Amino acid sequence: MRYKGTIQVTGNCTWLQELYNLNILPTYAWDTRWMHHALDPKDEHSLAYLASIYTARPYWKSMCKDPNPYSIYTYNGIDAAVTLEVFHKLHDELLTKGRLYFYQHHYSNLFTPLFELQRHGIRVDGDRRVQLANDCKAKAAEAATKLNELTGESIIAKVAVSHQKLQAYLYNKMKLPKRMKDKHVTTDEAALIALRTSHCEKKPVAAEVIDLVLEHRRATKLYTTFLTDSITDKDGRARCEYTFTPVTGRLSSSSNPMGTGLNLQNVDNEVKDIFLPDPNCVLLEVDLSQAEWRIMAMLTRDDTLIKLAGTPPTEFDVHRYNASIVFSCSEQEVNKDMRYISKRAVHAADYGMHAKKLAEILLKDGHVKSPKECERIIETYMTAMPAIRRWQHETAEQVRIHRCLANGWGRMIHFAADRITDDTYREAYAWRPQSECADLLNHYGLLPLYDELVHYPGASMNLQIHDALYVSCQPEQAFPIAEFLSHTLSRPRVYYGRELRMPCTFALKRNCKDGVEFKALPSMHEFTEAARSMLP
Repeated sequence: MRYKGTIQVTGNCTWLQELYNLNILPTYAWDTRWMHHALDPKDEHSLAYLASIYTARPYWKSMCKDPNPYSIYTYNGIDAAVTLEVFHKLHDELLTKGRLYFYQHHYSNLFTPLFELQRHGIRVDGDRRVQLANDCKAKAAEAATKLNELTGESIIAKVAVSHQKLQAYLYNKMKLPKRMKDKHVTTDEAALIALRTSHCEKKPVAAEVIDLVLEHRRATKLYTTFLTDSITDKDGRARCEYTFTPVTGRLSSSSNPMGTGLNLQNVDNEVKDIFLPDPNCVLLEVDLSQAEWRIMAMLTRDDTLIKLAGTPPTEFDVHRYNASIVFSCSEQEVNKDMRYISKRAVHAADYGMHAKKLAEILLKDGHVKSPKECERIIETYMTAMPAIRRWQHETAEQVRIHRCLANGWGRMIHFAADRITDDTYREAYAWRPQSECADLLNHYGLLPLYDELVHYPGASMNLQIHDALYVSCQPEQAFPIAEFLSHTLSRPRVYYGRELRMPCTFALKRNCKDGVEFKALPSMHEFTEAARSMLP
């Protein structure tokens, strides 16, 4: 077998393209970081760590801090030699454990599509970004001024709120009950919202201080995370780097190897309108419909849940259905808030989350529910869905006996080195639905679409967001591309002998925030006309 290389998937290719205009696609097959991830996704994957496990090489990474250029040359040489040595050990281990095909199918095959996806990036509306950035900075400055005037001291330490001063003010001066987290006093977001909703009725000054702190923190986070100059390159596009870091096989994203960009999979909805399709294009979003719940329902082997899992979104809204259960009402009586609370609560119940944690999550989203109320909601849902509890017990039993789990794509997770706790079981409950969803989107969506877009000049993928794909295309291309993805993503998957065809929902957008949604693909004429209406 001829080995083509063992360098990082994206970093070196990005540098070569950016600095020397050498457009080199990562067509090689091997990467030590992801070879090891295929063997044990829960472990560390850095080269230094792998060298300590698979070689006798002493630690050498500190050499790169030596200003002597000869030390850098020596460092680079050792890096290359160790990488090759680690590669041979990992290749043999993959071959011995029967994981070589899995690595090639789930990692190597994705290198080139992901590299091109992240190098293409997404266009940013520079004027809108600057406007939002200035608005956020102004809001933060105004909140800081009011805070300092109201409290009589410098609560804002340079940029951020001083935790010590805020705790002293709220807990000592205002005599509010202390909020604890991991046995420590805290003034994090959940703590402040809890104090604001439960203990500030007779203390309006404390309520105003908390409101200003929350406003300052949010404005600062929006600016520093999503709106700084560094999120775009010189051509006005935002680019990220995709990695396989999560143990579920889901992609994660972060700033790119050049140090610009951001995590494009977790953008706050308030600033999504800065992200635009390519020029003269609309943004097509194709989303797996309630995928994790549908997969989990199939895993229970319960006839009723399996039937619901296969029902298209035009006929069945799982979150509205579950809300009618937890709030003991008809589906027609379910409002927006009830649907949202149910969505969060059901997700928590399916994956074994504690009621206290659920209460904190709901509180951050502006829904006040005590831990006791959350416990009642979870228990009501689980009582109505005994098959889910049985599935959880079966999953826990598999972890205890076999110390590993596998999904239908051959992906595995091992717990042999773990001390089995409730956290282990929660990780196990979430792992298979999430990993199934990730592999389905990548292998039935991203890879086929990468090949298909060759037939659509000017169309390009912009984003992969866990269970959705974003594509820039001309209005006339939107329907055939959406139809293609609908067919390929709904290819049948079999769970315990029962078939599931994953339904999709669709959206046409003028930016990542504003557009029109479809629960089912309409006629070509209707879809094309809607796409044309998105153009400026």
